[in-house]
Amino acid sequence: TGCINTFAQGSNIVAAASLIYSREKTPALYEITDGYIERITIDKIMEASHYGDDAVSQLLLEVCRKISLLIANIIVVNNPQRVILYGTYLQTELHLHYIVSMVSNYLQTDATDLIMASSIRENTRFVAGANIAIRKLFYDFGGALSREETEDPELS
Repeated sequence: TGCINTFAQGSNIVAAASLIYSREKTPALYEITDGYIERITIDKIMEASHYGDDAVSQLLLEVCRKISLLIANIIVVNNPQRVILYGTYLQTELHLHYIVSMVSNYLQTDATDLIMASSIRENTRFVAGANIAIRKLFYDFGGALSREETEDPELS
């Protein structure tokens, strides 16, 4: 995960936003932070993007593009059944849609059913994947073995 932290970690997005921060280039972010660069946070970046700050929106879309390329490569190598994403920038449908669209473009196939945002929004990302796996395996399928597995003499 080291490479994804390089460009997708909140503190690195804040650092990138700080490089373009000004009243002229990032007017919404500048207003939200009252002109104090040290007040930039990932939440304020998201807010500025929501209010139409073009430079901030482009920064977030570039992060999404890089994440999309990484996800596409992971899918090609690992062939997962599901990719579950977690992060502040995924709290908007726009960014998730952009990632799914870019991954679909890279893979030249629809990735809509393959990629989803974690349903856990708190700061508990370590359990997000486990939560979805448990819900899928136990609640959706009842945790039961298939008929073929139960007829296996070694399981009796």
